[in-house]
Amino acid sequence: MPRIGSFQWSEHPAIAAGASNKEAGRTLGISPRTIEDHRANIMKKLGARNAADLIRIVMTAAQRAS
Repeated sequence: MPRIGSFQWSEHPAIAAGASNKEAGRTLGISPRTIEDHRANIMKKLGARNAADLIRIVMTAAQRAS
């Protein structure tokens, strides 16, 4: 799996849980636009084409780690 910055990993659960940009931003105390940028960077690094693909990648990685 590609290296992802620590801030991106800290918000990863919010994104993987299907939180909207607004919900994730509120939870983390940052703007929804910042969440959009981080989500786009994570998706690019992981090769996800859409949100469902991102969730699948994250779930597969979590299963392999356990």
